[in-house]
Amino acid sequence: VYENTEVKKRVALASPYRKWLEENSRTLKPSNFLNSALMESETILQHQ
Repeated sequence: VYENTEVKKRVALASPYRKWLEENSRTLKPSNFLNSALMESETILQHQ
């Protein structure tokens, strides 16, 4: 039987999320968004 902290440590070492995040994160430039949708609400829901 493993202790909770030991299991967490094993998982963290197997999948180093922090390293992946540092290597793959991107900063997005600010964008101007429209005040209203270009499609009707029903059409948007159908496309989702």
